[in-house]
Amino acid sequence: MRRRSLMGTAFAVLAGSAILAPAHAQQSTGLYVSAGAGANWADGGSFDSNAGPGDFSFDPGPAGVVALGYDWGTFRTEAELGVRSNDVSDIDVFEDGSEGHQRTISAMANAYVDLPLGPVTLYGGGGLGIANIEWDIGNPGYRFHGFDTVAAWQGVAGLSYDLTPQLAVTGEYRYLSSFEDLSFTSGGDRIDSVELGNHSALIGLRYTFAAPPMTVTLDGPGSKSYLVFFDFDSSTLTADGQSIVASAAADALAGGSPRIDVTGHTDRSGSDAYNQALSIRRATAVQDALIMDGVSAGAGESEPLVPTADGVREPQNRRVEIVPSW
Repeated sequence: MRRRSLMGTAFAVLAGSAILAPAHAQQSTGLYVSAGAGANWADGGSFDSNAGPGDFSFDPGPAGVVALGYDWGTFRTEAELGVRSNDVSDIDVFEDGSEGHQRTISAMANAYVDLPLGPVTLYGGGGLGIANIEWDIGNPGYRFHGFDTVAAWQGVAGLSYDLTPQLAVTGEYRYLSSFEDLSFTSGGDRIDSVELGNHSALIGLRYTFAAPPMTVTLDGPGSKSYLVFFDFDSSTLTADGQSIVASAAADALAGGSPRIDVTGHTDRSGSDAYNQALSIRRATAVQDALIMDGVSAGAGESEPLVPTADGVREPQNRRVEIVPSW
């Protein structure tokens, strides 16, 4: 039997400043849902039957998929349901013409590798699962209606464009096939030795459920706000995150900003207590990086609560200010 060949991190961004071009933010990591729709082309071929051998072909038809997955950074895993349908173009075993359709419903477990290139991400991968194929074919005087369920595989190649840190538009090619030939029965009739091959071109959307990433705010006239993204379950600054923090420090030092507010955030996965600790570690990582870049962690003796002469010990000047914000 002929076997067909397969065809075909979190990222730091700046928000609300001119340091990066006004492109869209890199897609967030975490739980996501996706959906796509488009066209599919089912391979024709030959078959055996109790009426003798024959050939078949199909017209192009619609296709759609929905998926629930998790983005781990540069690697994604998901569970997917797909539907593909094609009307019969010709089946030569019927003397008086042919009509009907082939419909394929698939359930797949997929894995992808992402290659971010700014707001565009190239990705590729594949999946394993099962496919249920229906053949409802015949002519005005005869109908053949059968099903077969087989183990299936698919290959996927596509690209996505990030509209926001959570929403991306996708375009992709998919090839779906089975590990074994299809075999259908309808009453006392049979059709077998059918190869499954299905090509799909889909446009879709992917939405990632993620809380706002870590925020670094520079207060003061002409200040800028920055976003620093972290990898999943990590408080380590990426190379891009270090670059963003360095820009924030440089702007603060150049503008004489009186205060820098650092607030850590996490996504919604994990317990409240764990995420609270993780957000503090992320804020501390940014604070330490700011200090390394020359930003002071405190005001020293430059802002006394009680003005005194140099060298005077004043209890009210030995303090830490807690400033609530809403």
